[in-house]
Amino acid sequence: MPLYDYRCLKCGKEFEQFSKIDNRLEVKCSCGGKTEILMSTVHKDWFRPGYWEDFDDKPIYVSSKNHLKRLCREYGVYSRAL
Repeated sequence: MPLYDYRCLKCGKEFEQFSKIDNRLEVKCSCGGKTEILMSTVHKDWFRPGYWEDFDDKPIYVSSKNHLKRLCREYGVYSRAL
């Protein structure tokens, strides 16, 4: 399921929520208000070759995105670079 950014039209609160593509327009805020999906116009690619990532409080050199994916699966973590 994709993660979407929402803004409540009633209270103005912004939040993230996983939603099925079919139901992304039906998400309600905790206050009960209708929401709108916030669109990001900037694509962020955080990965750079030679990126250092901390796993179990020790820095590990990451040589590629595939290497980073393998490390994330191995340690059960998520990296914003993916």
